Parts: sequence; structure tokens; C-alpha cells
Amino acid sequence: MRMRDTQALPVLMIACWLGLVGAIGSLAAQQPELNEGDNVHDYFARLLTAGTESRYDTVYYGWAGLETTYNSTNVSDRNIAAVVIAMYNRRDAAAIAGVLQGQAGSAYYVLDLDGDRVLDYTTPQLILPYWTLQGADIPRGDDRAFWVFLDEVYAMMQQGAVHPSEYIRASQAHPLLYQAAADQNMVNRDLFFAMFFYLAMANVRHTSTFDAMEFVRSQMFERYGELHPIVLQYQAEAAMTNNLWREASVSLQILLEASDPNSVLGRAYDIQYFTEDPDERQAKLAELVADHPDHRVVTLLVERLSP
Repeated sequence: MRMRDTQALPVLMIACWLGLVGAIGSLAAQQPELNEGDNVHDYFARLLTAGTESRYDTVYYGWAGLETTYNSTNVSDRNIAAVVIAMYNRRDAAAIAGVLQGQAGSAYYVLDLDGDRVLDYTTPQLILPYWTLQGADIPRGDDRAFWVFLDEVYAMMQQGAVHPSEYIRASQAHPLLYQAAADQNMVNRDLFFAMFFYLAMANVRHTSTFDAMEFVRSQMFERYGELHPIVLQYQAEAAMTNNLWREASVSLQILLEASDPNSVLGRAYDIQYFTEDPDERQAKLAELVADHPDHRVVTLLVERLSP
């Protein structure tokens, strides 16, 4: 039951994209050179080895300290591609995130979302992968700001007063997410950024969304010694979107048995996708309705499962 607004884009991302078009539109290649499956590091290394003439244009991404540098190369007097390099504070912390290519006015990105140096996602909008903001100088610890952010987003979902399609939009507008984007000294910015990435990509079928939540899950356990139910919920959602049903089942089991047995969306997913016996499904649904009769997800689930 993927109740997501497919049109939702982070406000910060929209502002970044509008500035980006004007700043680097002329850098787009006239002919596409790289495709999904190509190794972007090998491509960039060949350019450097060949001594290809380059120019660099740097654009602020919307997160303090995080910039995108576009290395535009020219061979035979025409642009081949602009290599997108994400930098956090220092050039030696640079990460090659992908390329920008195509004709000016219809340029597009081919990105490496999972950090294995292989291009795997094509998009007209730039979204820097979650792994590009993980520098050694990011403060880390058990500061409660990130936990409060998750608490308040989760409480909104548990209350169920808004339509499920609004969950992501409301989460993207949370003040603590904006604070994390603006303040380089904020503790656990890498976790906030991973959530920022997940919210922007939640409707996309790509395993990087699951990987982002696995990163958050592992780091939260290391820093806080416990897991937040919404991280397990998001991880289950990402797994289901990518047809990783075993992983989704494991995440939901931990969510409902160890984290929050009353998770409304967790219970709804369990009923719809992981309860095969019809009688057991109806019994679980009756309990969920009794506990949360006015929750929007519950009413939608009842409509969907009605004979």
C-alpha cells in the first residue's frame, strides 16, 4: 500500500534546480556519452589522463557546505559531458555523483545513487545521493534533534488526520530539516540528509532508497542504541517498492514486535501484504479499525479490502 504523492519535490531541491538551469545550461553535451551501467570514475579518469581541457562551475546545492561542481570537457570543439562532483567543505572530500548531458534546454542527469561508481539512474532533476554528505567533519552523537524530527513526523502519521499523500510533503517542510540544511554544526546532519534523500525519492523504484534507510537504521543503533519505528516503516516501504519482500517482512516484523506494535501503517502493510489467511486478515483488520476508526489509512484499507 504505497500511499505517496508522486509530484512531491523538496522545496530546497526546487529552488536549487531553478538556479542550476541558468548557471550551467550551456554545459550540457550535444550528444549523450554515458548511459546507465557505465563507470563514471573510469570516464573521468580517462579525461584527466588525456589532459582534456576543462572548466569548472560550482553551484550551491541547498545544504550548507555541500556544493556541486560541474567539470565541462571539450573535445573537437564541442561539449561531451559535465561531470557532477559533489563536494563537502573540502575538494579532497569530493565524490563523483554522475554526469549532466544532452542538448541545452533538455539536459538530463545520469547519476550513481548507490555509490558503486556505476551510473544507475536517469533524471531531469538533480538529486545528490545520500552518501555524498558523510564527511568526517560532520558532528555525530546522541543529540535528540534528529529523534525529535522522527517523533513528530511519526506522530503525524499515527494521528492520520491528513491524507497519506500529504505525509511526504509535510515531512519535507519540517523546521528541523531546514535547520539541518542551513547549519553545518548541527549534530547528525548526515542522517537528516539521508532522510531528505529518501523523501525526495520515495516514489522511485530504486534500491538506493532502501540503502539510505539501512544507513540510517545502522547509524541510529550505533549513536542512540535504539531504533525509531518510522525508520523501520520507511525501510519496509522502500523494500516493497523495490519488490524486496523478504527484507520488507523483516523490517515490519521488527517494527511490530520490538519497536511499536501499534504502528498504524505497519499493521496496515502487514494485513494487506503479509497476512494470507482470509480469516486472520479480517480479524487483524477488525482490531485495527477498533483501535483507529478515523485514521485515513485505515479507512482506505477497509475500502480496498471490502468484498
